[in-house]
Amino acid sequence: MTLKSPVRPGRRSRERCFAALTDGWVELEPIGEVTGFTVVRYAEPYQAQTSPYVLALIRLDGADTPIAHFLKCGQVEQARIGMRVRAVFSDKVKNNIVQIACFEPTME
Repeated sequence: MTLKSPVRPGRRSRERCFAALTDGWVELEPIGEVTGFTVVRYAEPYQAQTSPYVLALIRLDGADTPIAHFLKCGQVEQARIGMRVRAVFSDKVKNNIVQIACFEPTME
């Protein structure tokens, strides 16, 4: 079976058929679009962000599935579906999803 749709974040196998995803990695640009979001207005002791903050679903260009991540857009009221965003990477190498510190709006 040929599988052509990108999976992000990367994983070892497809969730429905368990086909291996070890070959054919595709590099995606760190730019995408907000497909959904929520504003978190309460504090959680384990959360790295201070409230209020935006948790967004972001589909990177070329991918067909979104990832959930923090969106820094100034005021939380500025967040909107369809907003073009760019990944902001952490200065420290972490080898996991928090290597992306957050996403921020682009000037597009």
